[in-house]
Amino acid sequence: LAQRAQTILTMKESVDTLLAQTGLDIRLLRVPLRMLTTALVGEAESALDGDAAGGGANRGRRNPRQQGPAGPQEKNLLLRAMPSENWMSVLEPSLASRAYRAAVEIATSADEVDVAIDSLSHAVTRFPDQAVELAGDFLRRWETRLGPQNEVDPNQMMFIGFARDGMTSAPLTRGRQRRN
Repeated sequence: LAQRAQTILTMKESVDTLLAQTGLDIRLLRVPLRMLTTALVGEAESALDGDAAGGGANRGRRNPRQQGPAGPQEKNLLLRAMPSENWMSVLEPSLASRAYRAAVEIATSADEVDVAIDSLSHAVTRFPDQAVELAGDFLRRWETRLGPQNEVDPNQMMFIGFARDGMTSAPLTRGRQRRN
């Protein structure tokens, strides 16, 4: 996974260099950028699948090539490989929305909350009708990151204290009451 993330980052840097050229008609690059963005977002969603209780559009997808959950190094590489605003402006709305969601979730998983909030603000500016859903996904992933689930459910501890109430014991007679 680290090698694929590094390759994607290299391609992203090449695209950024291409987009920085003056006099370039960015509309001519629409199809290649769409293909590259689809691959990048797919890889990000695949890396996020290893995280428990993630939010958003990546639920239920699994990359068969993936060997396990992505580590912090891979997530940081994928975060650096996310498309720039200039790049996002060329994409059609459905793919741009998916890319923003992946960028927010990768940044949150990589513990770069400032970057995630910045990406979220760009996404909400461009897609105000999806603001509640995007913010909800961000908050769910951030909450999961801050308070991971334990194997022991804290609500189960309540039942341990009441376990003796149901146990049978010898009845307390008046004679025992007086002696105690």
